[in-house]
Amino acid sequence: MLVNLMPPVQNDVEWRLREPDIVSIPPTSNQGKLTIHPRYRSWLAKCGLRTAADLIDLPGTIVAGHPDRHVRRVEIRSGHLTRTLYLKREHSVGLRVRLKNALAGFGFVSRSEREAIVLDRLETAGFSAPHWIAYGEDGSGRAFLLLDELSNHRELRELLADESVFHAQRRKLAEQLGATLARLHDAGFETPDLAAKHIHFPVGSPIPTILDWQSSRSNSSHSALAGLAALAHLNASLADHLATPRERFRAARAYFKNQKPTPNKIAPLIRAILARTVKFLHRSSIRTQRQTSTQSHDQRLVWLADETVCVIPRLVPEWPTPVRSSPFYCNDVQDRPAVERLTHALGKRTTGTLIRYHSFDPLGRIVATLRCRPWRSPAARMARILFHLQNAGVEVPQLFAFGQELSSVSQARSFLYVESLEHLPTLNDWFRSGQNQNATAIDSAAFQFGQILRRIHDAGCRMGNSSDSLRVRPNRSQFQIVVDPTHQGSLNRDLRSSDRVDEIIQILRQHDALNRDLRSEFLRGYGDRIMARTVTKRMGSA
Repeated sequence: MLVNLMPPVQNDVEWRLREPDIVSIPPTSNQGKLTIHPRYRSWLAKCGLRTAADLIDLPGTIVAGHPDRHVRRVEIRSGHLTRTLYLKREHSVGLRVRLKNALAGFGFVSRSEREAIVLDRLETAGFSAPHWIAYGEDGSGRAFLLLDELSNHRELRELLADESVFHAQRRKLAEQLGATLARLHDAGFETPDLAAKHIHFPVGSPIPTILDWQSSRSNSSHSALAGLAALAHLNASLADHLATPRERFRAARAYFKNQKPTPNKIAPLIRAILARTVKFLHRSSIRTQRQTSTQSHDQRLVWLADETVCVIPRLVPEWPTPVRSSPFYCNDVQDRPAVERLTHALGKRTTGTLIRYHSFDPLGRIVATLRCRPWRSPAARMARILFHLQNAGVEVPQLFAFGQELSSVSQARSFLYVESLEHLPTLNDWFRSGQNQNATAIDSAAFQFGQILRRIHDAGCRMGNSSDSLRVRPNRSQFQIVVDPTHQGSLNRDLRSSDRVDEIIQILRQHDALNRDLRSEFLRGYGDRIMARTVTKRMGSA
C-alpha cells in the first residue's frame, strides 16, 4: 500500500518559516531534474539523497509493474529509524506520453510529474491523498515519483471481505465514498482509473483515500458523463460477493445527493451506470481485478542489475556473483536454439527449470519504438503471463527470476527461471493411469479443469496445444491442477468466443482420456451453456 510520513522537525520556527511553494532543482548534465516537496527537503538531505539519480536508483522490491514502469517499495534509514516509501519509476518517457500530458494541460511532462501536480492540487484543495516527496528525471530518459506509504489504511476490498465489519459500518463507508467522489468531481478532479483496489480507508475513519492519479485531470470542468463512467468502472471492478446491490445503490445515491447541482431524478442515472458497468465487465483487466483475492500472492521482485537480472527476494542472498553470469546468460550463442530448457539448482534448497531465449526481432523492435513503448523479450512476456494468471486465481509454477538484455541492434538474450514441474504427472496421464479409482474425484478433476480454463480465458490468455501445460500436484488428501504457460501459453486480450471454442475443442481432443461424461463435467465447470452446446455439436459432428 501507499503513510503519510512526516519527517522529524528539528526546529519548529524554521519549519514554519519555510516557503509553501515547491523547491525545484534545475537539471544538470549529471543530476537531471529534481523537484522536492518543502516538507521533506531537509530530511532527504540528511539521508544523503540530493539528486534525481540518488532517488531513481534507490534499491527495493518491485510490488507492481507494467512493461514501461513499475512501483518499488524502498526503505530509507534516518538515524535509528527505517522508513518505508514507494518509488514509482518510469523506465523511459516516450513522446506519446509527453504529448498526451501536454494535451491534458500539464505540459510536456512525464507521468510522474503529472501525478505529483495532481497530488499537490488535491492537498491544497483539502482532499485526502498520498503525500508526494519528490519527482523528476535523471537525464537518461527515466522519470520517477517518490511517495509516502499509507500507514494504518485498509483497502476497500479487504474491508468488505472482513466479516467483523458490521452493517452500520459498511453503510457509512458506502455513503462517505459516494459523497467524497461527488466533492472530488465537483472540484474538477477526474477519476478515470477509479477501481476498488485504488480506494483505501484509514483505520477508524470512513473518509477514503484514493490512489493512482497519473491519468487524472484537475481544475477542469468535470462532465456528468465522466462521473457516471467513473462510478461504473468502480462498480465493475468490485466483485459481486463483496457488496450487495443495496450497498452499491447507497453509494451512488450519496454521490448524486452531494452533487452540485443535485439531479432531480436518479433512477435514469442509476440505469446509465449499470449499462456502462456491463461494458466494462468485458475488459480483461476488470475481470482480473474481480477475480484477484485481497490475500494476493507474493509477486515482489528485486532488480539486481536493472532488467538484466530480476529475482524474488528469497533468492537474492543465493544469487551468484557476478549477477549476470552463466548459465543464465551464455556468451557463446552460436548455433543455439531459439529456446532452451534445462534443470538448474540454485543454492541448496532451490531447483527449477531454466528457460533461455535467443531472440531475433528487428520488426518488433521497430514497432515498439514507433508506438513509444519498450520492447519486451519472450522471458519478460512469460513472466508477465505467470503473474497475470496468478492474479486470476490460476495455480502456476512459482517464478524465481527472469532477465533480458540486448546483445545487438536486432538480437536479444533473456531467461526465465521457474519452479520445476517435470516430476508431476500430466493431467492426461493422471486421467489415464486410473490411480484414483474414486469416480467422484475424477469427475471433480474434470469439473476443476473446466473452471481453470474459464479463468485463463477470462484473463485474456491461451494455453496453447502442449500436453505438458497441465500437471497434477498432490495436495494433502486431494489434488491440484497446475498450469504451466511456459509451454506455448500466450496473452491475448482480444479473445473472441470463437477463439475460446476452438481452444476448448483442441484441448478436449488432446486429452483423449476424457470420455463423454467427463467432457460434460468439464463443460459444466467452464460455465457457459451456449459455448458448451457449440462445442458438443462440433465435436459430435467431427
